[in-house]
Amino acid sequence: MRCVWRVDRVSERRKQFRRFSTDESGGERLIGGSQRGVAFLPRGLVRPAHLLVAGDDPAAFCAAVADRDVVIDIGAGKGRFAVERAALSPDKVVLATETRLGFCLTALRRAERALVQNLWAAWGDARRTVPAFVRPGAACEVTLLFPDPWWKRRHAGRRHGSLMVRVIADALRAGGMLVLKTDVPEYLEALVETVSDSHEFEEAPVPDDMPLTDREARLREMGTEVFAAAFRRR
Repeated sequence: MRCVWRVDRVSERRKQFRRFSTDESGGERLIGGSQRGVAFLPRGLVRPAHLLVAGDDPAAFCAAVADRDVVIDIGAGKGRFAVERAALSPDKVVLATETRLGFCLTALRRAERALVQNLWAAWGDARRTVPAFVRPGAACEVTLLFPDPWWKRRHAGRRHGSLMVRVIADALRAGGMLVLKTDVPEYLEALVETVSDSHEFEEAPVPDDMPLTDREARLREMGTEVFAAAFRRR
């Protein structure tokens, strides 16, 4: 497809990505269920815990954002990309979403060590946290980098699909950028198809100056091929 670019050299893949019908996968489902990201987290959990968006009160995050542009990193892992992205754009607020609480805290500690003060973390599935905390049209950029392929049929409902694309489209302003990366080209093809079917986006060049995620850094060391696509919000 025209919007897919090769980034790294090829190495042999060990698993096969299979598409499953809605009946087979059970439909798109929230990772961690509906409760994750709702439970209140004590402010004293870690020293930068005031930068952890959780619970039903988004007031602190909304106040921090005010009229600033928001960059959303979906599935931020341990935060290497999100922290570097925040450091490059101190005028913006970077929201790193992650379904694993430990990774959220690691990302915040990473930002603290790097003296980065404009990164926040949201614990929970982005399909739930982004609509809860980001006002429509507030985001100038969304990245979905190396999402878990969820190889097995019983887990396939956790893959990103039309619901995630709808959430991203609502969060992005007109002209905002969506960037996708994965080392599983079949997954990228499925995502590109879903994004295109929404009719909310148009193809765009993939930025060539993006920071690396922890996973992409490992893939580069192994010589594994990485695939990417980018879109602009209509």
